[in-house]
Amino acid sequence: MTHAYVAAALADWPTARHVMTVLRGHGVVITHDWTVSAESWHFGDEQFRAGARLPDPNAQLAQSILRAVYRSDVVIFIGPGRRGAHVELGAALASPCRVILVPGNSPEEYPCPFHYHPAVRRVETIEHAIRAVLGVTVEPPEDTSDSPCVTGGQNTDTQSGCRRTV
Repeated sequence: MTHAYVAAALADWPTARHVMTVLRGHGVVITHDWTVSAESWHFGDEQFRAGARLPDPNAQLAQSILRAVYRSDVVIFIGPGRRGAHVELGAALASPCRVILVPGNSPEEYPCPFHYHPAVRRVETIEHAIRAVLGVTVEPPEDTSDSPCVTGGQNTDTQSGCRRTV
């Protein structure tokens, strides 16, 4: 049974929830559904001043989310992402799970070199990401010559499309 985590900017919680719902419908275990409380989250600037400590509920949430990423077989990152989603992306890259990235409508909005890490499999749409998790073949783009996941014209790993090199 596949275990998955879906990372996205807080504002993209409806899309993340849709992905989780579809995956659950196919028997995928979602390791943490942060969307159930996303609408009520509020992090004021006063919480991020130098020396300020996050209240315990936020600290517990952060620990819960990172544990969920580490328990996952695959993490879907819905771009462009923001602060928390990029922490989740970093945790996924530091773990043995597969990482699938959907760049979003404007990938230049929040450029990040980790979006191009060799362990990240980039797909064009949410549907392609879902199909990749479910093991359904996703046709590669016609020209993969600039893909960081392609070496010598061939994919190096059939599971993730990438070889883990750190």
